Amino acid sequence: SSAQASAVSALSAEDLRQWDKDLQADLIAEKFDSLDQIADPLRSNKTRLTGGGWQLHRFYGAVYAPGQNEKDSAEHIAHLEHWMAQRPNSVTARVALAAALVRWAWVARGHDFADKVTPEGWRLYEERIKEAQTILEGSQKMGVMCPQWYSTMVEVVLAQGGDPQRMQKVVEDGIRFEPGYYYLYQQYANYLLPRWYGEDGDASKYARTSADAVGGNAGDALYFQIATVLIRRGNDDFPVHEMDWQRLQRGYQALISQYGSSPAVVNDLAF
Repeated sequence: SSAQASAVSALSAEDLRQWDKDLQADLIAEKFDSLDQIADPLRSNKTRLTGGGWQLHRFYGAVYAPGQNEKDSAEHIAHLEHWMAQRPNSVTARVALAAALVRWAWVARGHDFADKVTPEGWRLYEERIKEAQTILEGSQKMGVMCPQWYSTMVEVVLAQGGDPQRMQKVVEDGIRFEPGYYYLYQQYANYLLPRWYGEDGDASKYARTSADAVGGNAGDALYFQIATVLIRRGNDDFPVHEMDWQRLQRGYQALISQYGSSPAVVNDLAF
């Protein structure tokens, strides 16, 4: 499986925090060659962190997170636009820019209920989501793809109303492209919660059928990873009795036996 073919990084939590800062400094200094040279092998080697997370996913988290206000976000977006302009064949630049635009759309909209959003907030939100979609669709013709492309497109589809057929296609295409990129399963399970676009029981059923399709230890590990999104703080209304506790424990053991233990994974199990 792709999971078994991946390398495991030995970076500590402290190392990773410094790595995030270094990546952000490279972006501000516009050292775009360096950023691509870091991301490319993380993608091809499927490098994992302790606990099983993808280091590539961490990379994007560091470079696409815009500021919490319009001015800081606009400056951040400008650096990403320069990266895409200077390195038009970089799929990493395009995915990072699209992901940042999705975040920036939410800065404009805010996190209030829909009826509290201003007309200007809605206009900017829709405009930025559309721009993210255009950038992602433009990168499909490049011949180099990235698993985070699909993860970001899921966010675009969700922001544009969560059309079920469109969503299912993006998730299935992404899993076919990179079966080990478990974030796609997590995103789709979240989408299937009643608070979004699913019915009661859909999310827990998806966790089970996805894990069964993968099978073995890897299937159990996936079951645990999906469960961490369904059973978490803020999801107190999730009916935990729908999940298989024995399988969750097996999945946790499978994950840490392959990738080692991390405080985050231990916290997930404890919760």
